[in-house]
Amino acid sequence: IIRIALVAGLLMGSIIFVAGPGLISIYKISPTVLAYARALILVEAVFFWARVVNLTTFVGALRSGGDVKFAYLVDIGSLWGIGIPLAAMGAFVFHLPVHLVYLLAQADEIAKFVISQIHFSRRKWIHNLVKQL
Repeated sequence: IIRIALVAGLLMGSIIFVAGPGLISIYKISPTVLAYARALILVEAVFFWARVVNLTTFVGALRSGGDVKFAYLVDIGSLWGIGIPLAAMGAFVFHLPVHLVYLLAQADEIAKFVISQIHFSRRKWIHNLVKQL
């Protein structure tokens, strides 16, 4: 199921990459806003596969397999330990443009992907949720 999620995420990311800039061109926005929107769509398209695989792994497998605590800790830990600090440093310390700050914020998805795939492959997340009578 993870392979299906990966292929679907790559496919949808490719569609976002190709169609996104054209879709925002229909709006009457300033050239600056248009450039920011295109850059943000590009970042989203590049990281979309990780988001899809993580959602499938965390919600579809780990939580349904009874490993809610691990999924919670990795989800919260990567957000507050990686994504938010990197985005804050990018914005307030290095004064990066918005699309690069968003890129830094997406780093938590890559961390979650690596951690969850290691945990998933070990199969320790599978718990018997029905006790034998």
